Amino acid sequence: MIDDLKILKFGSLNIEFGENPSISMLKINKALGRFGDSSITYIKYKGNNYIIDTGFANEIDISDKNLTFNERSLKNIFNQYDLTFNDIDGIFITHWHTDHFGNLRLFPNAKIYSFLPDKEIYSEIFNNYDLSRDFSLNIDRIAEFYNFSHLLPVIFLNEKDEFAGCRIFPTLGHTLLHCSLLIEYLKVKIIVAGDAIVSQSYFDHDEIWQYNSGNLGKEACIKSMHKITSIADYIIPGHGHPFQNYKKRYININNKK
Repeated sequence: MIDDLKILKFGSLNIEFGENPSISMLKINKALGRFGDSSITYIKYKGNNYIIDTGFANEIDISDKNLTFNERSLKNIFNQYDLTFNDIDGIFITHWHTDHFGNLRLFPNAKIYSFLPDKEIYSEIFNNYDLSRDFSLNIDRIAEFYNFSHLLPVIFLNEKDEFAGCRIFPTLGHTLLHCSLLIEYLKVKIIVAGDAIVSQSYFDHDEIWQYNSGNLGKEACIKSMHKITSIADYIIPGHGHPFQNYKKRYININNKK
């Protein structure tokens, strides 16, 4: 059982469900403070401090100006909770998109955790991809580019493991290695969904985010979304406020018929 749970940052989404993804609209959304940054969830477990994802804003902008903006913004948020970057012992990355991992460079003491499937359970994936080799090599390149090589190596977890008292909850679809976390806290089940559920607007319409490269397709994404919906009492999406899973009761009613 975890000791404490907080959402340090409600991420934003630059294209909510039903919006027209035009360049002019994206500029307006950015001017209104929608930077496409991921949510950041904080967990205290056995006296240690952990976060899930790092909330990097304006993910395609790696200029010094934007890096400074991210650092200052995140520092202000951490200060509100009497935390510093030095206090974080571990970081779980739900998937390797920049809006989720881009601020790793700020944490000098943290160990990085991520998901790598169990070969026995996901044999089909391993037959098509040499994950243990290719993915580790990609991480080395990413770490060098985004300046977090000091935190390597990444500690890979599978569905038999835990992270900070949370259950590893694979949700492949948004990416090949996407993984959510299941938390039991205050007698309810909370799932930190990453981009398996990007925001409540997509959840409400049972739709997926389809603008990213590496997406496995709608069928795989919907399967993972429904996996979350069948279990979670509350959902912390990859972007935006957490919300109660109002669909769960309908699933239970239908299953009883």
